[in-house]
Amino acid sequence: MKVSDPMPVRRAPRACLQPLVAGLLWMALISTAALLPASVAAAEVGDAAAAAAPAAAAPPPALQGIVRDRVKPVSEALVYVYNTGTLQFRKVQTDDAGRFLFHVLPAGIYQIIAFKSGFAPAIEQLERWSSNARQRLELELEPAAEEDPRGAESYWTIRSRIPPDVLRDVSEHQVEVRAGGGGALGLITGDDDAGRRLQTQMAAHSGTTAMLDGYQALTTSADVGIRGQLGSLAVGIQGHFKQLAPQDGSLADPAGGEMQSLALHLETPGKNELQLLTASGEMGGLRAGELAPVDLEHYQLRWSGRTGERGRAAVSARYLEESNFYQPGFFGLADVPDASRTLDLRGSYARQVAPGTTVEAGVRYRERMGAKGSDVLGDDGEVLEESFGLYGRAGARIQPRILVEIGLYSEVQDGSLSLMPQSRFIVDLGKDWRASTSVAHRIDEETATYNGFTSAFYADDSACQQAGEACYKVFFTRGDEGDETRISVGGLHREYSETLRLYFSNDVFFDRLESLTMVRGDALPEVQFSVARRISPHVLARLESSFARGGGGIVYATDAHSYENQVRYLVTSLDTRFQQTATGVFIAFHHLEQALNPRGMAAAAAGTQVELERLQLMLTQDLSALADLSSNWAVRLNMELSRGASPYTLSEDELYKTLTGGFSVSF
Repeated sequence: MKVSDPMPVRRAPRACLQPLVAGLLWMALISTAALLPASVAAAEVGDAAAAAAPAAAAPPPALQGIVRDRVKPVSEALVYVYNTGTLQFRKVQTDDAGRFLFHVLPAGIYQIIAFKSGFAPAIEQLERWSSNARQRLELELEPAAEEDPRGAESYWTIRSRIPPDVLRDVSEHQVEVRAGGGGALGLITGDDDAGRRLQTQMAAHSGTTAMLDGYQALTTSADVGIRGQLGSLAVGIQGHFKQLAPQDGSLADPAGGEMQSLALHLETPGKNELQLLTASGEMGGLRAGELAPVDLEHYQLRWSGRTGERGRAAVSARYLEESNFYQPGFFGLADVPDASRTLDLRGSYARQVAPGTTVEAGVRYRERMGAKGSDVLGDDGEVLEESFGLYGRAGARIQPRILVEIGLYSEVQDGSLSLMPQSRFIVDLGKDWRASTSVAHRIDEETATYNGFTSAFYADDSACQQAGEACYKVFFTRGDEGDETRISVGGLHREYSETLRLYFSNDVFFDRLESLTMVRGDALPEVQFSVARRISPHVLARLESSFARGGGGIVYATDAHSYENQVRYLVTSLDTRFQQTATGVFIAFHHLEQALNPRGMAAAAAGTQVELERLQLMLTQDLSALADLSSNWAVRLNMELSRGASPYTLSEDELYKTLTGGFSVSF
């Protein structure tokens, strides 16, 4: 049997990763016991149903709290959030009840400072893992008894911990108040531009990774970014470059490759947002013993903005041209092009028609020009694939604790019409728990002969949407995404109507072989579990795990034979943050399997054709927490041990080692 390159059907050897996997599983079990409390305290706030469906209701603020003295709330106190990484701050003033809030607050480490004349400043440190976290904070101001030497010393000691930019702004505010320019500002939402400036970030990493026949290659990468505020406009620019080159000329061509990208992000908070991305890459490759260089170009433009008081529109355009990027893989599939051009256009409009009720409509057009048997696009052998879709959905809170969304997606491709009704229910169960379920099932006008091809990252929400045929999800969750205390457990079931390449590495270009292929007719049940918890006053941990097993679809290979597809994967990670020393420890394990069983034969008669494993350990250290540095420095060390695929070959017998290290700085 020949499916693609010669690869006999056999049970892949377990090699040396099994003892490491066993150790990882023991670590996961021990961590789970530590992470799962008998009663999880609610450290963050937020309406669970609204957070789960922000389109149907305004989301709760990112940070809210109250400022008190020893007995009562303190009004007209200044509250600052100072980002220790970007050196930027924002401020609000408490209302008559001492309350304050910030609607939007990106991830980072912050100093929260409360200040009012006659009191010693109150300072708290706050760490946000995600911009979606909803947190509450209470600050207590102590009277500044300057006639007491000990009190005066404490007062000025506390002031010395406040950043100079914040102290300068406090002084200016006090001058305004004395001049009569200040007053009760009420509950401000923290949109001041004071103290904001452009910030530069740079990072560089280097190391070695495995290539052909045990040879090593040098990998280097660099990132440069600028972000900040220009008036009311938030600006972000990010550039990335990565190169892979054999050491000491140990390999002749084809070897080596490079990837570069540039991203631009412009935003007027709450109004308009523009994103522009361009990326390109090339590297050597082999297929059936012949040269098959890989080329990729990707361009994407996205805009969204307010239209009127209650409406919001969004448009996006994406263009991708590739050669040998999707092929070769583990198997030569007839539905996967050797070279292709893809154009994807989308537009949508959403409007709040009543409190808690939102409607949305959208349109999508996708065009792909694919070629087989050639690594370049030309006039011969090209196949044009087109699809056009319309959708509409509405979401409403029918009760304070129940949110309902319904929708319909229609698509025309290859002359046939298909409809996909969709529905989602979110129920607030109390005590920060909520249950959510969603159902989507495709109804075809007639049996479609069209079989498209697309790709997705396994953890993206779009991975379920791109299943095409059906998707069912049920989850129980406590807390919001990014919260310090959160538990989520659930399952999903996907049925596929077209060929989908599912990637499992963030570096999709160089690690594109760490992937599985789903085909039409495949069914893939999956269970997911995640828990985040502060396991000590200064230690935060997050454990995530996903397991899926399924298949059943028919694979039409390039050898003119058909096979039954079977896949299985396990993805587990443990992310721990030691706040006192600003140290991060990340451990991850990936196990992927895919088998093509000849039709008409028992599954037991055919062994596993492909088996991949990867174990990763990454350590990060913020040097600013260990020494008084003028800039924010951090170092990172990443170690990986994998089996099954290198950037160039599919070999199940060799262990591949990757070791990289580097630094980052922001100023």
